[in-house]
Amino acid sequence: MMTATVGRPDHDGEGAPALDPDQRGGGGWRGLPGWARSLLVASCCFALIGAGVAIVAATRDGDPLDGVVELSDDGPEPFIDETTGAVTFVIPAGTAQRQAAGEQVVVLPTRVGIKVDQRLSLRNDDDKAVVIGPFFVAPRETSTYRFSSPRVIVGACDLHPSGEFTVEVTA
Repeated sequence: MMTATVGRPDHDGEGAPALDPDQRGGGGWRGLPGWARSLLVASCCFALIGAGVAIVAATRDGDPLDGVVELSDDGPEPFIDETTGAVTFVIPAGTAQRQAAGEQVVVLPTRVGIKVDQRLSLRNDDDKAVVIGPFFVAPRETSTYRFSSPRVIVGACDLHPSGEFTVEVTA
């Protein structure tokens, strides 16, 4: 590994006087033949590029929920608590009024896939109670559910144009 020393040119940065390259014994990367140095530099570049690709893949913006929750493509993304992994959907205030006015309001997807022991929270910020699948959520309340075994739960939904909400719990 090559290091750069800032400071006095007659010292190696460790407190000892710098040696003339001829006195160093020919060690290090400078003693390698040209083809070996090129190979070493190319290997380092490929390693850095590979690490960069891995970091980008792990933090890509396209699917921040990958591996945490599976959703159908017809609704908004939930809030994911980074410490507990809980999946929370929020019914915004005014949703019932918007629906009563004839607006097609989509605040949930038709299907949510979560893991066993992961929590699903439904927070109702509206002033009207809602039925979401088999779940009843009172106005300005949050209902949280934890599933201890794999299952598929399907029920009616007041908040989705399809009229249905499915929770698929997998191991």
